[in-house]
Amino acid sequence: MKLNRKAIYDMFDGHCAYCGCELENESGKFMQVDHIEPLRRNWYDKNGSCLNPENDHENNLFPACLRCNNYKGSFDIEEFRLWIKHTPEVLSKLTPYRNALRFGMIEVKEWDGLFYYEKFNCRKAQI
Repeated sequence: MKLNRKAIYDMFDGHCAYCGCELENESGKFMQVDHIEPLRRNWYDKNGSCLNPENDHENNLFPACLRCNNYKGSFDIEEFRLWIKHTPEVLSKLTPYRNALRFGMIEVKEWDGLFYYEKFNCRKAQI
């Protein structure tokens, strides 16, 4: 499949579909192309085949920043959403994080559970 990186970049006006950060430039130099529904590589196959090759199509691609794409890994959207929601709980086991909370250096805020692309699509629908 030949990717049209410019079209993927433009999907959300040059922003990561997940966190909403600006992707560096329209060439997509700092953009990664994420499979919304993951391909999930077959790590037992030396050729690196996919467990879900049917997910390799243009309608299953989002622009993503490196951090979100790496953090999402082979999760689907709902698994990724749960992973993010549990992040404060995971961090609470780390002493530096707990100390930063105690000294008021950081504040935990409730995440609304919506990714940038969901907010973006709602905003577009209102226009």
